[in-house]
Amino acid sequence: MDTAEKNFRKLHAKRIQNFQGRYRMVSALPQEEQLMYWRRLARAFKDRVGMPMDKGIIELVALFNAFGFPTDGSCQGHASRGDMPYVRVLLPALLPHFRGWREERTWWRSQRARDSAGQLIRRSYMDLYRLLDDFSHHQSARHRAMSFASRPMVQRMGDVIDVHCVIRRDLEMFSARQKRTILIEAQQNFQDLAAFMLKRFLAPTARH
Repeated sequence: MDTAEKNFRKLHAKRIQNFQGRYRMVSALPQEEQLMYWRRLARAFKDRVGMPMDKGIIELVALFNAFGFPTDGSCQGHASRGDMPYVRVLLPALLPHFRGWREERTWWRSQRARDSAGQLIRRSYMDLYRLLDDFSHHQSARHRAMSFASRPMVQRMGDVIDVHCVIRRDLEMFSARQKRTILIEAQQNFQDLAAFMLKRFLAPTARH
């Protein structure tokens, strides 16, 4: 493992540690104040080039953090660039450093390694999977009625988890007009997810 990789892992561990400390502190507040805190943080966010977070994704990002899922990126979707909306969540720990795809494939084929990695994701993000499953069940009729974009799903992308909408076919197969429809449907899905999470977060019996 080279110096850059070591520094990246130290930074990742520090970010997780900082989030967990902040989350524990904020969780002691009433639920409405917790949401206000995470919303303020999302509105004040600036990326590396000084750009703010997309307004259309702020509420969902705030709710992800309020539920204890540290976010690492997001997008509300942009028709001009063909971008679809997503929220990126940090894994609580990094997987081993692989020198190539053959080494990674060998590692995943090991039953012990596969179990340890799977347990890490399941233990840390089972609530996220369950939350999205509950939402999909709640919205199943609406999702079936959508032409192209369907329910939100989770996908591991290296050392993060992406939450994005299921697109029924390869995006490149659609016309520009169809892509605009897909974007609208995906954005509506994320708005519905934010409303669902807000209701769940503020429920008297909620546990986070």
